[in-house]
Amino acid sequence: MALKLFRYLIVSLLIFLSVYCSAQNLRLKIINTDSVKIFKYLKYKNNLKSDKEIQRELNTILSELRKEGYLIANIDSIKKDSLEQVAYLSIGSKYKWAKLKKGNAEMDVISKLGYSEKIYTGKAFNYSQTARFIEKTISYYENNGYPFASLQLDSLILDGNTISAVINLTKNKLIKLDSILVEGDAKINNTFLYRYLSIKPNMPYNEEAFRSISKKIRQLPFLSESKPQVIRLTEKQNKLYLFLNKKNASQFDGIIGILPDNTGKTVFTGDVKIKLINNIFRGGETFDLNWRRLQTQTQDFKARVIYPYLLGSPIGTDYAIKIYKKDTSFIDVNNNIGLQYYFSGLNNLKVFYKQRNANLLSANGLAFTTVLPDYADITTQSYGVGFVFEKSDYRFNPHQGIFVNITVQTGNKTIKKNPKINDAVYTNLQLKSTQYQSEGEVHGFIRIKGNSVLHLAAQYGTVFGDAPVFKNELFRIGGLRTLRGFDEESIFASTYVIPTIEYRFLFSQNSNILLFAEGAWYENNSSGTYNNDMPYSVGAGINFDTKAGIFSLNYALGSQQGNPIDIRAGKI
Repeated sequence: MALKLFRYLIVSLLIFLSVYCSAQNLRLKIINTDSVKIFKYLKYKNNLKSDKEIQRELNTILSELRKEGYLIANIDSIKKDSLEQVAYLSIGSKYKWAKLKKGNAEMDVISKLGYSEKIYTGKAFNYSQTARFIEKTISYYENNGYPFASLQLDSLILDGNTISAVINLTKNKLIKLDSILVEGDAKINNTFLYRYLSIKPNMPYNEEAFRSISKKIRQLPFLSESKPQVIRLTEKQNKLYLFLNKKNASQFDGIIGILPDNTGKTVFTGDVKIKLINNIFRGGETFDLNWRRLQTQTQDFKARVIYPYLLGSPIGTDYAIKIYKKDTSFIDVNNNIGLQYYFSGLNNLKVFYKQRNANLLSANGLAFTTVLPDYADITTQSYGVGFVFEKSDYRFNPHQGIFVNITVQTGNKTIKKNPKINDAVYTNLQLKSTQYQSEGEVHGFIRIKGNSVLHLAAQYGTVFGDAPVFKNELFRIGGLRTLRGFDEESIFASTYVIPTIEYRFLFSQNSNILLFAEGAWYENNSSGTYNNDMPYSVGAGINFDTKAGIFSLNYALGSQQGNPIDIRAGKI
């Protein structure tokens, strides 16, 4: 019995020691086999977890030494035991450039790519620097008509520890595209397609442009690629084939209802959205219309037309109109026309002119008032600039990327005297003034792991000027596109900031489930009154792809004015 117990203890101890030893870090020790001073300044990790990590660390050391000009640095041998590995390192002499002559290379080209004789005269030979220069030079020619260009260092002379060489560039044949052929059922104007993809017939071969075609096609909602593009180069003709199919991107949805108004008359209510993309002129244009009447006396109408790449130029145009009627209080009409300069894909800089007319619908009871009401008759004419930039792996459901949309505008504001209101209320009021306004949104997508994505976003808006801001000039926030968990456009603000943090799990190309938290800080500084609040909301949602389009469903719970979250007031 005692012998069995002793054996059991010995086996347990051996198992414990093997597990303990396997969990220990391996110690790396490097011994210099020659007397090079740089070894004294060599820093490296000496406690590592595995043989692979040690090998990686040794490779990093060799790479750094070769960057410094020690081209023949090498690990001669490694001695191992269970706790330590000893590497014997020979560093060798430091090599320098005696001279790198330009040879037959074009000086105006290679100087832009980082070449000058001073860099390669009497300086340490940096292998990575030289390799980068060769790679950049070849890439330049591949993107400028020479897909078979090559570059070599000829006439190599090794004199002691100095190196001399001559650049030998072989451009080979200049290649131009004779034609671009589109196969598939896609209906698209070639003028738009060429501009958007940065390609055109008779252009010099451009490897970078061709490589980006598939990614750019994926960013368009109305086209899909059945297979990657093919470039066929022959002695007689050079053709680019694009395999494009139509993808349904337009939408029509809505709900119509009938309700009696305050007078007993029947009125139509509802929410109707029509969006036509590339359906009329086949030039990537968008026609967007939205009419909402969720209350019997309040209506909201928005329409926008966007036409990119006019006549094959990088200039596009857009026009937008917004009409908002608030019961019997006021009507607000906004017209916005702009010109865009497209500098990459659909990324653009914009200049625009905006006209706003806000008018009271009823002045009942205001004939003898001594204080101007919250609403006023206002005309604003302003000019502004905008910036739109998007870069992601897939625009409609990204794993990683960034999106920025910002506008800034300034203009002249005029308060019009209403003949039905007591003229005395305008006595001390500044009728003409300068007004400033800015709106924007920034979205960042960070891939956590696999299909898990962190979405961080912020939206903001502010309007201010020399004269007071009235209620019918304020931003209206709340709802699906701004602050989930609250009624659509139920919060009036002169300045607001809305940060969002959202976790997404992408379970197909156009589908995801999400958890989110949103907060806001806003202030309402209008008509001589001031209030602010910090509402917030939490919720979950899903977006999934169907034959009819992407179906989105969000459920959110919101809190404002310091009140606790009420589950019964959740918004879908």
